[in-house]
Amino acid sequence: LTELTMSSIKEIPALFGEVDVVKSLNSLPGVSTVGEGASGFNVRGGGIGQNLILLDEGLIFNSSHALGLFSVFNADALEKVSLYKGHVPAQFGGRNSSVLKVEIKDGDYQNYHGNAGIGLFASRLQFEGPILENKLSFNVGARFSYSDWLLGLVDDFDVQNSSAGFNGLTSKISYKLSD
Repeated sequence: LTELTMSSIKEIPALFGEVDVVKSLNSLPGVSTVGEGASGFNVRGGGIGQNLILLDEGLIFNSSHALGLFSVFNADALEKVSLYKGHVPAQFGGRNSSVLKVEIKDGDYQNYHGNAGIGLFASRLQFEGPILENKLSFNVGARFSYSDWLLGLVDDFDVQNSSAGFNGLTSKISYKLSD
């Protein structure tokens, strides 16, 4: 089991100003890229289809946007990334290669705050805070690209009429039953 915190992932150089959770895994031993510019990963010779990817226990079938250039995860809204390779616990079923478990962080139970970022092809926004102080909180993250606008600036007619844009919303509501 390898656990990565979001602060360590954000220290890795970002492509086009976008912190990429999936591409950060390529710095780990036994993990290799699917191909140049692609967002998938292979673990110890396994194929991309042999990886189980979970976002707060929900199954993710495709971990990338925009032809594989960006992963679907908004790093600002995440708490932790865990990669099981080699020994995969039985609770995750029959994946041969690995399990990538991504956890969305609970919202702040006392204060409202957020952050935003502008990249070369996409921008992101994250906001969190209490709904009921010390009991109920929210965490919302959004990403949107303006690559379609950039494609429209190219002189080629076919490129102008193509689309590679994406939008994404990540949210979580957390409730503390008791201490």
